[in-house]
Amino acid sequence: MCMPGNDTCNQTGPNGQCCEHYRWNKTTRECTLCPQGYTGETCDAKCPYPTYGVACQSVCACQRMLCNVVTGCPVTDGCQTPGRYGQKCDLTCPSTCQEQRCHIVDGSCSGCIAGWAGDFCNKTCKAGWFGSNCSENCSDNCIDQLCDNRHGNCTRGCLAGWMGRNCTRECPLGLFGANCKQWCSPHCAFNDTCDKTNGSCPRGCQYPFKGSNCDFRVMLQKADSVSSDNDIQYAYIGVIVVLATLNMSSCAVFIFRRRRCLDEEQKPSSVYITYPTQQTIMTDDTNVYLELHATTNDDSNHNRSSLSST
Repeated sequence: MCMPGNDTCNQTGPNGQCCEHYRWNKTTRECTLCPQGYTGETCDAKCPYPTYGVACQSVCACQRMLCNVVTGCPVTDGCQTPGRYGQKCDLTCPSTCQEQRCHIVDGSCSGCIAGWAGDFCNKTCKAGWFGSNCSENCSDNCIDQLCDNRHGNCTRGCLAGWMGRNCTRECPLGLFGANCKQWCSPHCAFNDTCDKTNGSCPRGCQYPFKGSNCDFRVMLQKADSVSSDNDIQYAYIGVIVVLATLNMSSCAVFIFRRRRCLDEEQKPSSVYITYPTQQTIMTDDTNVYLELHATTNDDSNHNRSSLSST
């Protein structure tokens, strides 16, 4: 095989066999180089984009539509002042053209600076895109996936768990939240580090802390303990008051009964007096009371006489 630059290649027969970018010349019976910008066995095919020039060995750095297979990308060559184009070099290339280079005839850009797109680089990047010719995506970690169209910096900050201008760095150990601005709780069980997005402890909390982040309920836990101690104290006081009341009631009953017994002992004996029986006899005119003392007295005397004789 021959290399580009040789005039002749391996020839086998009248038709011969030429290297790429060369063709067989029947008149001279030798391989000759294709014209600039062309290739193929008969040199009738244009250099594929982005190549151009002799043997298609040069590469265009501009858009396909601006790449000339013979001369490559258009420049302002011919105008003494850079950034100018037109027949009289009196027109200015768009400021958004890369290196401020544009086609010398129509002023189209050979490339755009970051944040711009289009033949004349007059279109800003759509939301979610940035960079030269708007060819790069904003980071998925940007809030709402929005970034500035030139450098890709997240305009609304980072999602929880990420940090950096482009939100491409994860939170370091011990930090969490949006832009990694919050510290993990030191009370995670087993000294675990918290979740980088919400700060939660993966295996719970150290005693006596509670809550998903093991920190916001610390004061509530202490308050519950104090309240519980107070409840126990109040219960003890209540029991003491009840026992004291029962004791005082028992003493009062005992004193009352004791006094009653003393009063009974000091009370004088009862004296029974027998009064003579009276009988009332009703008459028509007046009430006449017949005393029966005589009969009673006679019976008493009789009983006494019997006792004496005995």
